[in-house]
This record gives sequence, structure tokens and C-alpha cells, in this order.
Amino acid sequence: MQNGIDGKRNLLAEEVRRYFGETCPALAARCEVAIVGLPTLARREVAGRLQTLAAVTSETNRELAAARVAVTRRQAPDEFLLDRTLASIENLSEIAQTMTRWIDRLLEARSLDHRSRSRSPISLIGQPMQLPSPLAGQCTVHRIRTIRQ
Repeated sequence: MQNGIDGKRNLLAEEVRRYFGETCPALAARCEVAIVGLPTLARREVAGRLQTLAAVTSETNRELAAARVAVTRRQAPDEFLLDRTLASIENLSEIAQTMTRWIDRLLEARSLDHRSRSRSPISLIGQPMQLPSPLAGQCTVHRIRTIRQ
């Protein structure tokens, strides 16, 4: 049993390192470029999508706080908190990576627009970003069960 929990802890440490060490800095760098280089309408769209990420992050924090309380009160096993945390950080990573790719497309369209006037970043405004579902992180639970076995 301890091997499974240790495996989950190691996986969580790696996911947190990747999210805060790679994914968030990459998204922040794209946002800095987008703020300076995109037209006002595109910047508003980026800001709106970042608000979506902030809302998802807040909801994740609430869910994790509830899971932590359940574990602290012995209403759920420690493993439950690890499972929820892993699924949540994976979901946040997927959303941030999706936003990074979307901003890259905006910036690429801006670059093409400057060179050839054939495509404008405005054409990407309002297009869905294909965010993963809130349960997308559940694929981590499968990986966790595999570690335990």
C-alpha cells in the first residue's frame, strides 16, 4: 500500500513541478507578447480566457480544500486527497497548455497578417478553445491505479 502512495506522491511532485516550472511560465511569456502585439479586440479575448483559467483555478482550490478537510476529519483516506490533487493539477495543466496553443495561433496569425495580409488574428476571436472537460484529469486516476498494482 505504501508503494502506491509513494508512487502517487512522486507523480504529484512531477506534475506540480511541470505545471509551475514549465506550463505557467510558458503561458505567462505568451501573454506578455500578446498584450503588446495584438489588437485591442484580441487582447480582450485573451483577458477573457485568462479569467476562465482563473475561475477554473479557484474552483480547483475549493475542491482540493474540501478533499483536504475530508481527509483531515478521517472521512476519506489519504489516497483520496492524492487522487483528487493529481487529477486537478493535470486538468489545470491541460487548460493552460490549451490556452498557450491558442495564444500561439493568435500570434502566428498576427505575424502572417503583417507579412501577407492574408490572415488576421481577429479571425480567431470567438473561436472555441477546446478546453478539456473538468473530468479530463480523471485519466490520472487510471495512471495512479496502475502505479498501485
